[in-house]
Amino acid sequence: MIQIDDYLNIRETGKKLAYKILEYNKDSRNATIYAGKLLDFWNGESMMFDRDEDTDILMDFLIYEKNKHGQRLINLYAFPFD
Repeated sequence: MIQIDDYLNIRETGKKLAYKILEYNKDSRNATIYAGKLLDFWNGESMMFDRDEDTDILMDFLIYEKNKHGQRLINLYAFPFD
C-alpha cells in the first residue's frame, strides 16, 4: 500500500520532470498560448482558469498532445534525435 510520503515524493518528481520537459521547448510562450486557445483558456491577453485543475489540463496538453507542428513535446524531449 502506498504511503502519503511515497505519494508526495512521486508527485514532486513528476512535477520536476514536467517543468524540465516544458523548459526544453524553446518556443514555450507561443506553444502555451496556442494550447490555451485550443482549450479556450486564452482570452486574448492572458490565461483564464475557472477551476484549479485547469492548469493541470493545460500542462498535460502541452506535454502530451500534438502541437501546431504535429509534434508531441514529450517525444521531442525523450527522443530529440528521431
